[in-house]
Amino acid sequence: MFTNALIPLAAAVGTYVAVVLSAMAAAGLLALGISFLKTWVMTRRWVKVKARVISWNWEELTDAGQKKFILKRVYEYTVDGQTHRGSGGDDLSLEHEEPQAKKGASKPPGEELDAFYDPKNPDQAVLERNAVGCGWMLIVLATCFLGLAAYCVYEGLPPDPPPPPPLPAEAPERFSGRPR
Repeated sequence: MFTNALIPLAAAVGTYVAVVLSAMAAAGLLALGISFLKTWVMTRRWVKVKARVISWNWEELTDAGQKKFILKRVYEYTVDGQTHRGSGGDDLSLEHEEPQAKKGASKPPGEELDAFYDPKNPDQAVLERNAVGCGWMLIVLATCFLGLAAYCVYEGLPPDPPPPPPLPAEAPERFSGRPR
């Protein structure tokens, strides 16, 4: 009898946990997708230009006791006869041992690569624009998690218990007279 009372309670708690986890995953994916789209919207009208790599170096970071080596590039590009300088490459983060990471260096000094600059402020440039498809994919995935949360609420909660039986009408007296 006692365990029968716990089963609906455990189902309800499991449902609430599933709803909360799904909602948290949806919120995180939605925020990430929106940030990708925001960056893409900001840089989509930026102009593509050929840039020349001036130098590159490895930055060593320690994250949670683990070494990471990030390739940083310094590059130059020309807009309306003026030379501008930019740096970037955080997106090329490599989590390898140092000798392996240095072997994987691409675009050595002197080579050309594509950069995108802001026509309103040519000093601002990026090497890569975020992929719009990735942003939309994350938003669709977030919507799926929200749907999972809604399904858990709809199907997973135990049904309402039936109402208690009505109280009987006042019972007629069985005996007449006075009690002894």
